[in-house]
Amino acid sequence: MRRTPTGIMNPPEQAMDSPTSRSSLLTDFPLFPKLPLELRLKVWKHALPIGPHDLRMIKVTVSTIVTTSTTTTSIQRKGSEQPPKSKIKETKASSSLTFCLLEHKHNDYLRDLGMLRACSESRNIYLKHFTQSLRSGEEGLIRFAGEDIVYISNMDELSCVGKFRNILKPGDVFEGIPCQKLAIEICWFSRWRLLYWLPVSATRTLFPTHDGVVLAMITHCKELREIGVVLDYRKESRVHTLDGRDDLRRRWKACEELQGQKMPELRVWDAEGNKVERLDRK
Repeated sequence: MRRTPTGIMNPPEQAMDSPTSRSSLLTDFPLFPKLPLELRLKVWKHALPIGPHDLRMIKVTVSTIVTTSTTTTSIQRKGSEQPPKSKIKETKASSSLTFCLLEHKHNDYLRDLGMLRACSESRNIYLKHFTQSLRSGEEGLIRFAGEDIVYISNMDELSCVGKFRNILKPGDVFEGIPCQKLAIEICWFSRWRLLYWLPVSATRTLFPTHDGVVLAMITHCKELREIGVVLDYRKESRVHTLDGRDDLRRRWKACEELQGQKMPELRVWDAEGNKVERLDRK
């Protein structure tokens, strides 16, 4: 034994790594259920898979467009001896999107569903935090929080699909994308792509046939607060693809005045979900 400057006797360093000390390490905590409820809930909140910087990047592609039709039929009966008559009152169509989760470094947090299965306390904490979800054929539901960023990486192909453009028109009930932060490909901030963001002029309808597809989409996303692109410095050799950002901001402001409502904030995020204020390389 040796004496430390404080006068406390400590064993040699070899003893700290002895088999006995290693075998005495705790691997479970059976007394956890006996802790006060407030303390247990605090532990569960700290265990939430919220990702680095308290947000996660959810990189997906739109895999299918699902449209369902509902027909309302009323049955009218005029007397007991006459056969009943039916009358179709109206037919409504509603559309939604299903998504496929792509590889991203935050996927480990998305697939960490242990708290959903541990107990009712942990499940309630998990569902109260991750209140939003995307439908996915392979993953079931992709649950996420309001601060998480949904990154649609195939918006370029999606905007060319006639079915997608049709569901954005009046008469078809499109559920939108249930998120507060939406990201699309970086090419959408170049000047030549601005036609696909907004109508060409204020005299054009907000649901045109060949432009304004981004605006038409986000008007269906009632919870959306921020929209932008993801800038990955590891893959982008130049940042000239963002040359239309200032032009887009000016037209975005004009669109706010045209619609008479606040539009989502325009953002540029890096691959980790952090806001990019400067466009030069780090």
